Amino acid sequence: MKKQAAKLAAVAAAVMLAAPAGQVSVQKGCILAQAKETAARQRAKYYVVTADTLNVRCGAGTGYTVIGTLTKGLRVKVSAISGEKGNRWAKIRFAGLTAYVSAKHLSKA
Repeated sequence: MKKQAAKLAAVAAAVMLAAPAGQVSVQKGCILAQAKETAARQRAKYYVVTADTLNVRCGAGTGYTVIGTLTKGLRVKVSAISGEKGNRWAKIRFAGLTAYVSAKHLSKA
């Protein structure tokens, strides 16, 4: 991870040197956003679906629209888990979108 951070810092420095004066903050912000996303992906953990069918939702809660389903035994990459005990939601990527599933139907892979 330190190598990745050093590489991103070098890229950010090169962008700042090459960019016209008014564009530095925008480009620097993009580099920082990419660095945060890369770090989140590195922290992601894999889980296995334990329910026969698990609803995938566009938000963390049963009030959000179901956008798809996952089946038992499927391995998923979870970037974060949030919520209170008994009502926790796992953040995943589904069909190119950020999506959520109930964490109580997942077990660590």
